[in-house]
Amino acid sequence: MRVQVRLPGDTGRRLRTIAAATGLTPEQVLVQLARHAELHTDGTLTVPPLHAGSPTAGESV
Repeated sequence: MRVQVRLPGDTGRRLRTIAAATGLTPEQVLVQLARHAELHTDGTLTVPPLHAGSPTAGESV
């Protein structure tokens, strides 16, 4: 699946900052968030803590 996302400026800057700090690309950060997100029965969306060094963190998109 290929997706194009437009983010507000502050959100895009935060994503780039997180990517730079973890050594991932912004696309890889989004992949990790989507892969690990959990939707609960009450509608709450959570993402458990991730580590950039985990085996799936650096996978290509």
